[in-house]
Amino acid sequence: MSAQRNPVVQIHRNFTTAEDLVNELRVKIFESGKTYAELATAAGCSKATINRLASGNTKWPRPNTLFGVLAAIGANIRIE
Repeated sequence: MSAQRNPVVQIHRNFTTAEDLVNELRVKIFESGKTYAELATAAGCSKATINRLASGNTKWPRPNTLFGVLAAIGANIRIE
């Protein structure tokens, strides 16, 4: 049985505010097609955290949460 791999999610934007990044993350959460429970497990956070991100109630996610969710949806990140 082979391991499933996430397709790479490309986000080609330069974000100037955290709000822009979080809004884009919300879109990618929905586009991933994964349940909040699946994302939470993969990201190492709670389902409630994913729900708060997806609903827009979290404006400033912690870095470990942000990177965990981005990895869970298969996004590549480049920080310049």
